[in-house]
Amino acid sequence: MNPVSAPGSVVVGVDGSQAALDAVRWAADEARSAQVPLSLVHTLEWPLVGFPVPAGLRSGWTEQMFEQGRRWLREARKAAELAAPDVRTQVHLLTGDPRATLLAEAEHAREVVVGSRGLGGFTRMLVGSTSAAVTLHASCPVVVVVHGQGDTAGPVVVGLDGSGVSEQALGYAFQAAARAGAALCAVHAWDDLGVLHSPIAPAEVVPVNEIEAAAHRMLTEQLASWQEKYPHVVVERQVVQERAAAALIEMGRRARMIVVCSRGRGGFVRLLLGSVSQEVVRYATCPVVVCRGIPYD
Repeated sequence: MNPVSAPGSVVVGVDGSQAALDAVRWAADEARSAQVPLSLVHTLEWPLVGFPVPAGLRSGWTEQMFEQGRRWLREARKAAELAAPDVRTQVHLLTGDPRATLLAEAEHAREVVVGSRGLGGFTRMLVGSTSAAVTLHASCPVVVVVHGQGDTAGPVVVGLDGSGVSEQALGYAFQAAARAGAALCAVHAWDDLGVLHSPIAPAEVVPVNEIEAAAHRMLTEQLASWQEKYPHVVVERQVVQERAAAALIEMGRRARMIVVCSRGRGGFVRLLLGSVSQEVVRYATCPVVVCRGIPYD
């Protein structure tokens, strides 16, 4: 499947739900801030029906599905224009698998934006295989707009673990903070590091102050080149002894967004794998940005 959006666009999945409209508004503001086009995409996913077609399925159902999709796209475009009237907006009505659609669009999109709950082709966006496919395999950042816009006066929170794959998350976070004139809060959570509970190296062998000192050095080293590139961004460093999801959710209460990488180690190793990701998505009060781990500039 070939992407249909203009290269560098902010792409948002539309399905007629309130969550999708929240995502559209966020995406429109993001496109305005980044000065790039906005692409609204709805994918018709054909229902599975047997033959003969059940009597309860009304005639002309294919056209009804297309008309419904067109109506949802009109509503989404209106919401986008109200949020950011100067943004160049495209609409695309496609058919197929919503996962394949968004992954194809991600190949040359700036980012893909989805709502936290949906209808139609995006119903399962955060439940099961669709969520995993988009967040783990998209070649651009994926933004999950959860429960509204977040605290627009708050910082950009980014979870770091010292690994090279978190460079994309750092790049996204610094650029977002710079454009918004916001502070950046870099967080390292270390509660679930195996060394603390290993029978080979019990906790008393590794003093907490040494772990925290090493974590602060790691943050300083990882942030150094980005602070040189964005010298006007105020950076706060936090090392916390806490579960990754709990730490991010708590900091997200005062944040404009949370930025994480989909693969890592240490406190964020399972962020998008299983219960931790579902917990963050379910309880975060700001948009969550998932970066795959490739360079972002």
